Amino acid sequence: MIIRKSDRKVRYESIRQTKTDFPVLTCAVVTGVVNGKETWYVSVGARPMHAALVEKEWEISKDTAEDTIAAYAKEAAACYTYGTNMRGSAAYRQHLAEVLIARAIRSILTEE
Repeated sequence: MIIRKSDRKVRYESIRQTKTDFPVLTCAVVTGVVNGKETWYVSVGARPMHAALVEKEWEISKDTAEDTIAAYAKEAAACYTYGTNMRGSAAYRQHLAEVLIARAIRSILTEE
């Protein structure tokens, strides 16, 4: 794996039933400028399938309203399919994905 040095911001979030348990859902959000455009990458895993990546060209500023961030998170979460197993239902996982993506975006925007 090669990680190129660039000016990117990354956040990783996960939900587990206990600290040492397998995750119910994982989420990573990365932002940076690619080919002159602000690009956001969202990856959601443990759905219970392998992680999948979605690339979005959003322009989100630090003063973006919470409703707008929630709408972006909902849009990104809708790009994935979710499954049901003993750790959670598909609807529960989709809701968690929306929350984790929004939380990660907010965290990136508030970073100094």
